[in-house]
Amino acid sequence: MDYDAADAEWVSMLEDALDGFIPHTATHEKAVGIARQVLGQGYSSLSQHQKSVFDSVFSPLLSQQQSARDKARVKELLSRDTPP
Repeated sequence: MDYDAADAEWVSMLEDALDGFIPHTATHEKAVGIARQVLGQGYSSLSQHQKSVFDSVFSPLLSQQQSARDKARVKELLSRDTPP
């Protein structure tokens, strides 16, 4: 699936989440397959049930990743001697 530049970071975050994710339940195992479908066919290809499973498992992980990236970016910007 082709992604535009705005989606590239989100796709990267989802790929990172998948790389480090260890499924502990049957729902987690389903969520991994659903996440792969999202990467291949897009979120809009999911059924309502699949969206619910994906959102319940991966939304918290993606939020944590985004928060960590935001903090790192702020730290980088604050460490500069001159404005960006």
